[in-house]
Amino acid sequence: MIKNIFKLMMVAMVLLGPVSAYAQTPDLFNKLAVAEDLSEQERLVKKVSLTENALNQAVARVEKIETDLNALTFAENSKETTSRQAFLADMESHKNFYNQKLETLSQIGSLSDVNTLIQEIIDYRETVYSPATKSALEFLLVFSYSPTALETANNRLSKISEDLTKLTRLNLIEREEFSALISEAETKLTGAERLQAISRAKLLGEEFIEEIIENTTSTEEIIIEETLNETELMLDVTTSTEIIDSTPSIEELVPEESPELSLETLNALGPLDLAQMSLDLIKDVYSTFMEAGDRIKTILGIVDPIEEATEPEDAAQ
Repeated sequence: MIKNIFKLMMVAMVLLGPVSAYAQTPDLFNKLAVAEDLSEQERLVKKVSLTENALNQAVARVEKIETDLNALTFAENSKETTSRQAFLADMESHKNFYNQKLETLSQIGSLSDVNTLIQEIIDYRETVYSPATKSALEFLLVFSYSPTALETANNRLSKISEDLTKLTRLNLIEREEFSALISEAETKLTGAERLQAISRAKLLGEEFIEEIIENTTSTEEIIIEETLNETELMLDVTTSTEIIDSTPSIEELVPEESPELSLETLNALGPLDLAQMSLDLIKDVYSTFMEAGDRIKTILGIVDPIEEATEPEDAAQ
């Protein structure tokens, strides 16, 4: 029972990293250089090979997004379903473009033609692919990634609460000692849920953001505002290429001034910013879980196996 309090407590943290699994490397087509000391024919063969590989990777990334979009479950004829179908149509168009370029590449016979093809691909990615895919990734973050993280944290909180009740019945702990921590976790998760609701509303163009804010308690408002200030997210969404091909660190997203929580502020934030704020709140909840776990271990006199293993060495010193 006691072990259950700590078991898998941090497993859900893997859900809280950046949503850059779709593209963690710089743009493939800007890195297709070949050695100058090769013959022209060798350079042609090498560059064709590199371009083919880059195109195949681009197709694979599009297919990954398609798979994740299809994995989402929405009500029939809902706005979410309509948006997903539009994104899937975009992905099909991107695949067709890349496959057409693969066909063209197979018939190319000169370096200049390869370079021309590569530039066409780069131009397409900058003007068509990147903006469309940025929106698709925002959609996935808001409707898949963030809700999954929130659900996992809520389930974890429920399990910890149940175990605290069991330990209290056994007269091993006083549940009241953990009331503040449990309340803090519940408030943060409610704040995270509200931020996700706002991000969904913004993404779908719905007009009930003000209603969500009006229903937010003063405590939840403070929690959300603290998250806004602590994470220091920019009001401006980063460029589409940055969203797709890299994930900026928090340090890279520091604005000159931290905004205050208000309808105006939340309207200025994009769905991606709001979803990230929600994830930051969920991360904080896991710190609360760890604090609760440490308290229980102290009360029950449980020694961490790692600490126990180092005690003899420490004593010898």
